[in-house]
Amino acid sequence: MTGGISLAQLPLKVDQLRDRTLADLDIGSLQSMTLHKVTRPDPFRVFLGRDSLGRPRWILNVSDEQSPANEAVVATALRALTLDEVLGFASNAPSNLSRYGLSPPAKRMQLELEDGEEIDLLFGRSSDGRCYAMKQGSPTISEIRPSTYTAIASDPYQWHDSLLMPFSVVDLSAMKIEQFPIRVPLSDPALTLKYKFLSEEWNARQHDQDVTSSLNKHRANQFINFMEQLRVERWLKPDTPAAVRALLSPSFRLTAVFRELDDEGELRGFRESSFSLAPASSSPRNRIFYGKADGNPHYFVLGADSYSTLKKSLLEISVP
Repeated sequence: MTGGISLAQLPLKVDQLRDRTLADLDIGSLQSMTLHKVTRPDPFRVFLGRDSLGRPRWILNVSDEQSPANEAVVATALRALTLDEVLGFASNAPSNLSRYGLSPPAKRMQLELEDGEEIDLLFGRSSDGRCYAMKQGSPTISEIRPSTYTAIASDPYQWHDSLLMPFSVVDLSAMKIEQFPIRVPLSDPALTLKYKFLSEEWNARQHDQDVTSSLNKHRANQFINFMEQLRVERWLKPDTPAAVRALLSPSFRLTAVFRELDDEGELRGFRESSFSLAPASSSPRNRIFYGKADGNPHYFVLGADSYSTLKKSLLEISVP
């Protein structure tokens, strides 16, 4: 029959009738995600809230402290749950969950939907390195790709907002840009910039000289707009050996000073924020750059394009 389905096209095996993804859900109905890790006693939560302008925004809640969540990590996790197909079905009625790393599970994710429905997913890794997942209340264990397993980030720091230096250009007062190694020992090669938002007025000094006339103001304005939106590729653990080692010899450091106003709009003081960067290797083909912001125990990875933008000179000529 034209347009009909032949017997050969029908799924005849039970596995073919099962969902091939971990969660069949309307992402628009998702309200929150609660994440547990076997090595950490307290879970943390990512929920759909509002930003300062009232727009929908994913919020990270760790020990009752709230901050913007990393929306790229949210998207990666949801893609893994709803789009990644399982490799197969390992067991229908397992008698020993520990064989699959699921007793206890290495990590657990509870999804809360707007209608009150909850999807509770367990994740584990077996002794031979294979990855598995199981929906609470279901007897079926699915084997999943390692990439699906790691897409479910289970540490709070991984969910922190990727914005490196949250600020408004309105509050910027000054910046100091340092490039290393320093090749001129007799004077300070750092470029120090002072900025006034209302008049877009710049003042620049380098090598103890006023170099304002050499400053490309259009490029400087682009630089601070770029800084306002600069995001890390991912956050790393505080004890990441490669990052610790690389940043013993940083190649770039930026320090920014911001005005702080009280509720009446009067100046009440200043705050300083800094970060350092270093290439992962000395190879000309290196594409990985490590960084660390002062006051934050976690290192981060910055993209090569972002690093190149930060390193571009803001001066029209090189000041001797």
